[in-house]
Amino acid sequence: MLRYTKINIDNIDKCIEFRKDSYAASFPNSDEWMQYWNEDLYRDSLKKHAELFPDGLWHIWLRDELIGQLEFAYRERHGHVNLFYLRPEFRGQGYSSNLHEHVVDILRSHDCQTATLRVTPQNIRARQYYEKHGWEDKGTDSHYDYVHLYSKDL
Repeated sequence: MLRYTKINIDNIDKCIEFRKDSYAASFPNSDEWMQYWNEDLYRDSLKKHAELFPDGLWHIWLRDELIGQLEFAYRERHGHVNLFYLRPEFRGQGYSSNLHEHVVDILRSHDCQTATLRVTPQNIRARQYYEKHGWEDKGTDSHYDYVHLYSKDL
C-alpha cells in the first residue's frame, strides 16, 4: 500500500515543508519551535546526511500522493532517527507502524543493534506512539535539554 522512494536531494522543498511542520507539531500551541529552526542549516545538513547515510532519507507515498518522510542515520551498530513524519491528515490511520517497520528493517540491515530518537515532552501523541512501539524514555537529552532521548533495542 505504501511506497518508499529515496529523497532526491536536488529537490528538497517538500523536505523543508515537512520538517517545519514536524517542529510545529513538536511544540503544540507554541511558537517555541521557531528558535530551533534554521532552514539554511537544515538544507546543508540534509545534503550531508544524504552523502553519509544513503539509505537514511525516504519519502513515503500513498498511491501517487506524497504523505511523509523518514530521516535516520546509522553507524557502528547504532541508529538514530531524526524524523518520523506523516502529514497531519494521514496520522492515526495505521500508516505509522509501516514507517516504523521500514526504519527498523533498514537499521538492522546495517547491523544496528540499538537506536535512539528525540522527542519533546510536549508532544504527547508522539511519545505515546514511540512507547507503544517499544521505545524507552531515557529522560532529558544531555545535548538538547528541551527534548527527551528515547532508545530501543533492535
